[in-house]
Amino acid sequence: MRNVARLKMGYYPLPEDEGVKLRSLLSFAGPASVIDPCVGQGTALHLVTSNAEVRRCGVELDAERARIASANGIETMQGNAFDAIARPESFSLLYLNPPYDSEIGSGAVSFPQPIGLASGLLSVLPRLGKGCVK
Repeated sequence: MRNVARLKMGYYPLPEDEGVKLRSLLSFAGPASVIDPCVGQGTALHLVTSNAEVRRCGVELDAERARIASANGIETMQGNAFDAIARPESFSLLYLNPPYDSEIGSGAVSFPQPIGLASGLLSVLPRLGKGCVK
């Protein structure tokens, strides 16, 4: 990870206009539980679930961002998503926007790795708590 990303703990918030675009592609048929395992301050999760009857849950590594997400009405666990536990089929939507930044060799070339990280998180999510994280 690049030094700037390390200082920010890999924090790359979703641009708000992208959250609005994503929300326009989603429909919720009824009550739902949504989780963001890299919730940050919760802005993106609120954008992609705006005007929906959902229970918003998140996991955030950074303590201050976790506090802000909680203050913004998201049931938030501060810690590593890989250490969280939930029951299978607890969530209707998994919102993934983790920090995909990586380096190759000494050239500090960044590239996205959504497949590896997403599949790693998907293997962990069956351990995350009923409805929201515990």
